[in-house]
Amino acid sequence: MAPLAVCFMKLRFTWAVDAPNRMVAACDGCINVHGISPICALLTDNGGFLDAVALPYVQMGIETVDAVLRGDLASGSWTREWLAAEFDADVVRIYSIRHEEEYRQRITTVDFRRILVAWRDFIQSEPRDGTEAEVDMVRL
Repeated sequence: MAPLAVCFMKLRFTWAVDAPNRMVAACDGCINVHGISPICALLTDNGGFLDAVALPYVQMGIETVDAVLRGDLASGSWTREWLAAEFDADVVRIYSIRHEEEYRQRITTVDFRRILVAWRDFIQSEPRDGTEAEVDMVRL
């Protein structure tokens, strides 16, 4: 089993050109030993839909994390097309549902919530080349 990823201290969100006249939200940072960012892959795992279509799923993730942090649920999960996050009040485990070992990571649940909120806010912003947002993280 591959080791879980440890994060560098920042994630960076940007708008990237995906096709002529189409901007998509992108994420980088928090690279694991395989050179992959599982948290960024999870955030951008939108099944090929526009970012606006992903917005309700991001909001659902925030609400599930909030329920766990309040103690309404003992644990929760947020599953996308090929990545998932399972969490309790302390730790989030991100992994590939296709069992790809290089897509494993662990972050704090509080950081995960902050990341989801920042991602939600970013994908709701006006897509413009050069627009960026950063999120600080605690290293695990």
